[in-house]
Amino acid sequence: MGSLGRSLPETAGEECLPVDVPTSKSTAFSLPPPELSNCTKREIRDYFLNTYNLYESLFSCIKDDSTFYKQPDKLRLQLIFYLGHTSAVYVNKLQLCGALQEREEQNMDSQFETGVDEMVWDTTDGCRLGGEFKWPSVAEVYQYRADVKKTILSLINDEELELPLLHRDPWWALVLGIEHERIHFETSSVLIRQLPVDMVKTPLNWQYAPPSVNKDGAELENEFISMEETTVSLGKPDEFPSFGWDNEYGALDFKVPAFSARRYLTTNGEFLKFVKDGGYGKQEYWTEEGWKWRSSRQAQHPTFWICTAGCESGCEGELSDYSHCTAAAGAEDGTFRYRAMFDVIDMPWDWPAETNYHEARAFCKWLGNGCRMLTEAEFVAIRKDKNIPATGIDSDVIYRKDVNDRFNLNMAFASSTPVDYYPSNSAGFFDTMGNVWQWMEDHFNGLPGANFDYLYHDFSTPYYDGYHNTILGGSWISTGDSASSFARFWFRRHFFQHMGFRVVRSFKTPPAQLLSTPVYQPQKGFIDAKHPLLEFPEQTRIESFTSDFALERDDNVLKELRWDYESSSKAKKPETLNTEQVGTASFGLEEFITARKIRKGSAAAKSVVPGGYWTSLVSVLRHVVNTTECSQDRALVIGSGTGRLAFEAAAFFNTVLGIHPVARSIDIAELLQQGRDITDAAAVDNLSLDGLVLPKTPQPNVTFKQFLWVPLEMGKFDLVVLALLDKVSCPQYWIARLSQIVARDGIAVVVSSEWTVDKLQPTLQERGLKLLEARQVAHERADDAGVNWLMQTVSVWAHACC
Repeated sequence: MGSLGRSLPETAGEECLPVDVPTSKSTAFSLPPPELSNCTKREIRDYFLNTYNLYESLFSCIKDDSTFYKQPDKLRLQLIFYLGHTSAVYVNKLQLCGALQEREEQNMDSQFETGVDEMVWDTTDGCRLGGEFKWPSVAEVYQYRADVKKTILSLINDEELELPLLHRDPWWALVLGIEHERIHFETSSVLIRQLPVDMVKTPLNWQYAPPSVNKDGAELENEFISMEETTVSLGKPDEFPSFGWDNEYGALDFKVPAFSARRYLTTNGEFLKFVKDGGYGKQEYWTEEGWKWRSSRQAQHPTFWICTAGCESGCEGELSDYSHCTAAAGAEDGTFRYRAMFDVIDMPWDWPAETNYHEARAFCKWLGNGCRMLTEAEFVAIRKDKNIPATGIDSDVIYRKDVNDRFNLNMAFASSTPVDYYPSNSAGFFDTMGNVWQWMEDHFNGLPGANFDYLYHDFSTPYYDGYHNTILGGSWISTGDSASSFARFWFRRHFFQHMGFRVVRSFKTPPAQLLSTPVYQPQKGFIDAKHPLLEFPEQTRIESFTSDFALERDDNVLKELRWDYESSSKAKKPETLNTEQVGTASFGLEEFITARKIRKGSAAAKSVVPGGYWTSLVSVLRHVVNTTECSQDRALVIGSGTGRLAFEAAAFFNTVLGIHPVARSIDIAELLQQGRDITDAAAVDNLSLDGLVLPKTPQPNVTFKQFLWVPLEMGKFDLVVLALLDKVSCPQYWIARLSQIVARDGIAVVVSSEWTVDKLQPTLQERGLKLLEARQVAHERADDAGVNWLMQTVSVWAHACC
């Protein structure tokens, strides 16, 4: 896939692939992923079409179009969003890498781009920018999907494929879109499973597994198997010839002490004993966080069990009063039935119990004797199988021809299977992959040596926070990369998916990744992710793999405050700071030239904008607005810090949106925007405000939002100021996104001390932006070591077509 607007020749000797493909056929068959070092365009095309077909096959279960506008989970959006979302991600990722031009009609590309991931159990707001979503019709969304499919098939047909397919290749963006759709194939199935059963029907070719393989009905004996001390390695090799998400790469070795793990996953029959013993009502079995969730939800049993008590469903909107726990579902008092994907059936007692982490943890506590769940290192240890090679393509189970003879993966069935349905591995463990995902005790975290992928830089990193736990192994509906031996995913501990657990016990400190990085919760302050494994005195905690959470620390937030509002010792300190007094907080051209020993009149001196830092920077912005046809309606400041730059832009733009990844800085900026005192705010705890000149006048045309990305739903802006590159872990993403959010006649301004014009130009030019001019501004700060000067390049860009 070539640069923007370029059509590359077809691959020599390869037949032309048709683009007029009919509507997707219902299928429950899943192809394995292509081997990226040795695949053809035909194989990629077939894998793409199989993915599209599977996704639409799932949604074919919905009986009436009105159901698409229902919200089966209060923590997720309406189903209509997920129908369109995966197609929008194909388009947006291919545009981000430069393989697709911007489309004339972008409404659905933007509206369906970004979903929600609530960060606390009682958050229900799914509208990031305020207001409500106005959804298109179901027919319009299906037409949108058909248009996107045709576009992608044309790309596959027209563009040259060079092997091996590498991470930076635009073809990687296409495979990323495919694997992203397969993730939502699974997560959307859980939402559909939460709908009232009379709203769905079983799609063509979807078949449940048998409820049991025990002819005599005897309960399985789930004994412990002892594992000797061993060493394991986590991480996917960079050269492995398949697609992988960023968190799969890197390497981490663990010495795993001896432990014992149960032969089978925990079954519904085993979990029933905990329920009947009143486990849901006994706080002593639950973690503090888990008990808060249980009390809020008033849970009495796993969410897909059905009783007659009218238990809360967790649905939202029109379904908020719905409960699947009614006598109408066929349950009798004191008994349970089971909600499968599309039906209510008799309880399959030998199938794995599906729980969230809190329920699994409470069950382990109830068992006693130090019982708990696996850690990631222990999971890798019990998965070792003498019958599966340790290296090569066949070491990944999804590429094995006998995958469905060994595991309930890749749509072998449309349900779980009895835990003894498939054969054990050489160590005697069943379901080491597939059936249901398995909760790990580990906090989700990256692996040392991994890189960030600019195409989806926020895929994993926001969740390295200690509030998401790792899940491994895949489920019956996991396909593609999600069914890979290398797959590492995560969920909040209160979330439901097709997830269960295996019971483990040990008497030595378990090998687990437990994060020590405290997370700042907006307007509330820092919260610490406690963990039951900290009961082990030798248990250690580690830093989050991403540096983004470290930006919330005192030293960084104080640095941002001082950058914005510190008064220079050489300047008269005003009572308030407003647009007429900018520049009083820093030195200017003469001091900078003297400090840097730059010869006056030289080219270097002439490139420095005269005046103090803020005067200099604002003068550049004013010059840009006055000398171009840039409208003065909407401005976006990316990297708004504690607000100063957004406040400055508000003097000559109708509305300004400031976005920033640091929640504490956003809290401060919002208080200042309202003209409020920040002295007692949680965001400034432990910070000295001495020497700061803070604004006291409300700024009604400025809004602040915390974002780790730039959603296209924000629309386009007349001015975009990108002042974040020197702080974030993946600056390439923000640079690549720039052309998509600047209006056709708008202006982009990049402010950075590290990203010079020479470094920016290749990416921005490839995406259709041209350089108008570049200047330098100097920022000064004094500390105990003396005066420190920082030179920043301010480069101005516009669309080349304008």
